[in-house]
Amino acid sequence: MDARALVREILDGAGMSDAVVRERFNPDSPRLIYKISAPRGDLILKGIPDSVDENIIDGNAASHEFLGARGLAPSLCPFPNGERYIRTRGYWFYLFDFIDGELLTESESDMEALGALARHLHSLSGFAKKTWFTGDKSEYYGKYGSRPFKREFDRILDALPDFTRLEQCFIHSDIGPHNAMRKRDGDCDDNVVFIDLDDSGIGCRWLDVGFPFIMQFARGDGGVFGYDFASAIAFLRGYYGGAAVPRADYDRIWEGAEFMQISYMDVFGENAVDAMWRLLLYGMEQKETLWKMLAPRTNQKGAGGAPDA
Repeated sequence: MDARALVREILDGAGMSDAVVRERFNPDSPRLIYKISAPRGDLILKGIPDSVDENIIDGNAASHEFLGARGLAPSLCPFPNGERYIRTRGYWFYLFDFIDGELLTESESDMEALGALARHLHSLSGFAKKTWFTGDKSEYYGKYGSRPFKREFDRILDALPDFTRLEQCFIHSDIGPHNAMRKRDGDCDDNVVFIDLDDSGIGCRWLDVGFPFIMQFARGDGGVFGYDFASAIAFLRGYYGGAAVPRADYDRIWEGAEFMQISYMDVFGENAVDAMWRLLLYGMEQKETLWKMLAPRTNQKGAGGAPDA
């Protein structure tokens, strides 16, 4: 049975025979993500292979409930029988609101809006479920034993803090313009929302803030590297509300950036590991250059910190 027919079967079995199956998103992904038109409105049906632990699925659903109620993400929509998610035919399925809008771009205005959204996210309280992505660096020491960079890799890990002991708050775990949308019903920052909450939950704030500083802003194509300093500055301006960035915060952000790049080094397969390693080293080299560009505002008195976790 093809994916579209499977989705049709799932909807019929869930009491949604009146729903219309629209387009599929990310068709190369093992996940099934379809737009659905139902009497209650346009929805997204998301199917995740049921090899994923149910605790993670429950956390995903809870994140949509929590952020959706605050206008920061699509709201979870229970199935007609009241179930928050269902398990059938090798998948976990859940429904949430379809957001009519556009993904953020890498423009400075969008990066500033993304930073402000991240700040808002990290200021929230009242959520208890932890993200599965703990930031435990001990998981990575056993990697890359046959690579020539193994000793340097371990040295970088040694220098990183124990993120499980640093400030914890609600985090997204993959903050970038690819995971945030601006709704079409306005152009103010209040209309920017997060999507793809699969790794969200309570975790280390510095991993979340640090994610884009190498993963997003450092580029490497065919051995030619570049860094998007303007976007990095705009993101920090949004996150700190235009206030100065304390040096202690800045160092934590870059520790988070290094760890997030490390955590993604083998995501794209063995053949990409060396390129991801070179990108890590290049990104780390940009830290002090970016700090000097921030210096006129960061060295001012009365520097404001990030929100309390």
